[in-house]
Amino acid sequence: MRPWVCGAICLLAYAGQARANSVHVFDAPGADITSARDIDGGKTVGSYFDNATGWHGFGYDGSNLIPVDLPGVEQTLASGVDGAKVVGWYLQDRTYYGFVYEGANVTPLEAPGARHTYAEGVDGGNVVGWYFDGMRNHGYLHDGTSWSFLDAPGAASTRPRDIDGGTIVGSYRDGSGTHGFLCDGVTWTALDAPGAKTTYAYGIDGGNAVGYYIGGDSSWPRGFLYDGATWTTLTVPGALGTWVYGIDGDKVVGQYSDGARSHGFVWALPQLNVIPEPVTLFAVPVALLASALYTRRRRREGR
Repeated sequence: MRPWVCGAICLLAYAGQARANSVHVFDAPGADITSARDIDGGKTVGSYFDNATGWHGFGYDGSNLIPVDLPGVEQTLASGVDGAKVVGWYLQDRTYYGFVYEGANVTPLEAPGARHTYAEGVDGGNVVGWYFDGMRNHGYLHDGTSWSFLDAPGAASTRPRDIDGGTIVGSYRDGSGTHGFLCDGVTWTALDAPGAKTTYAYGIDGGNAVGYYIGGDSSWPRGFLYDGATWTTLTVPGALGTWVYGIDGDKVVGQYSDGARSHGFVWALPQLNVIPEPVTLFAVPVALLASALYTRRRRREGR
């Protein structure tokens, strides 16, 4: 068995890097893809990929990108953040597991009956994501104790991506294609960007939802912002394709492609007219995550 070695990751406050109506671009050194997946106040998380070493999660402080590299784990991806709590998933022994960690508390997530489990978004004590049971993808809500399962009516696949209060956002696939959705626990509302062939909703904050769509006139995606009434297309200047994944206040995050590789970005949108959250310090000891995963691996090997 190879030893688990990792350091600690400190995600510092993001302050003043994205000026009014500007796009702040960053790349992981040597990465083919750098993808910012979520933002909360001054805290940005995401993942990057390079051909030599695969996928890594990261934290970003506005100046420095700090990788989460867990030797012995084939992939580690961070996808959601709320305060000091981060969620994502990792690959171990050919199986994907979700995880949530906060300070000293680290919890791998494995949905009942799942072959693979992915944690996507977090709000307080609630985590949303999806799992694959060998036949299709199902959504879930995990409140730290119990599991609630989410399948859009008539859907062949349901993938929740984020949660804010009582509203969940994500996408589902049925016989007519792929659609975004909003769900309040009772009512499912489809989100289809005007003129889109496919729509993927990824992030929500208050009354604003973000994601990306592919229109009939292009194979490249375009980001969107939907405020409940108006659709606004978000395309990074000079980009061939723009993917928007997360939103917090007046900032959105995601990735864009210039045809050669994909870059991460934080984009300030002052037209949203929101009050920024105060800047805080965010520290996540990844060594604790590695310890928890190692313990789980030992238990699995002892079965």
